[in-house]
Amino acid sequence: MTDEELARVIGANVRAARTAAGLTQGALSERTGIAIPNISRLEAGTHLPSVATLKKVSDVLEVPICSLLDPPAPAATGRKKKGK
Repeated sequence: MTDEELARVIGANVRAARTAAGLTQGALSERTGIAIPNISRLEAGTHLPSVATLKKVSDVLEVPICSLLDPPAPAATGRKKKGK
């Protein structure tokens, strides 16, 4: 995985965790001390964050830091396998 791909994965995971927590970018900014433009760049996947930044974000969102690094699981096709 390239740095650019990793930045996009992290961004998508941060956005998903933030919205699941019911927080705005502003609220996440206030709680982490990270400026809103930096939160925006992080979520857009244009900025590869430091470990310290990931730790702050994961602590506030109450998710394991590793969950912000994992690529999303493949989408289900909606098809069921036939039983034997």
